Amino acid sequence: MSDRRSQRIREQLRQHPNPRSRGPESLSFNEQMRRVYVPSQAQPVSPTDHHAQLARQLGSRRSGRR
Repeated sequence: MSDRRSQRIREQLRQHPNPRSRGPESLSFNEQMRRVYVPSQAQPVSPTDHHAQLARQLGSRRSGRR
């Protein structure tokens, strides 16, 4: 069974080669994430502002219950 499993893993690796083996032109993981989540034309929303907004909503809900 382990042979079959390792064979399947080997096939998957053949389909999706390790991007680091491709060389210096491949981007780092962080750089890819930055491009995905922060498009250059979009205005980045500060996570702390969002968190403060959520905290305010939760706080008002909590104080209303008591």
